[in-house]
Amino acid sequence: MRMRGRYLLLLSVIAISLAILFVLIPSASAQNATNEPPTAEIDSIYVPPKGKGDTVYFSGHGNDPDGEVVAYKWRSNVTGVLSRNQSFNRTNMTVGEHRIWFSVMDDNDTWSAEVKMDIVVGEHCSDCDDIQSDDEEHKDDTAVPDSSMAVVVTFVVVILTMTIWFNLTRKEDG
Repeated sequence: MRMRGRYLLLLSVIAISLAILFVLIPSASAQNATNEPPTAEIDSIYVPPKGKGDTVYFSGHGNDPDGEVVAYKWRSNVTGVLSRNQSFNRTNMTVGEHRIWFSVMDDNDTWSAEVKMDIVVGEHCSDCDDIQSDDEEHKDDTAVPDSSMAVVVTFVVVILTMTIWFNLTRKEDG
């Protein structure tokens, strides 16, 4: 009777694991196969006139014809990544010419083409603080698709379950 319970447990775990695979993986690959990339648009970049302050205001948006926009990225040829917010402001930017790029990512982890705008930042006031950003902690561009994590977890669960089951049945037989 104990052996029958172990078989049922093993079959249940395998069935659940396979169900996860069959539900998540085909839907993820079907979405990626028909995914249209999003488009990005810079709404405005406001650079105050020289002597009127040093905060630069950025605003943009994205459109995804077959889903939704889930991430944003602003970068400068001078400073690198500026923010990962849709809209933000930045103080004490480096004086000079900047080429600003903006892009968006959709819910299928596809980035849009970058759009760009050139700006010129004038001299700063003498009592300004150091550079402040809304989200300096976000530094890399990588995103791990959810479906690949489901595959790994399912695979590990199946292997561990089978290993435990074979070890238990071998101890009973031997």
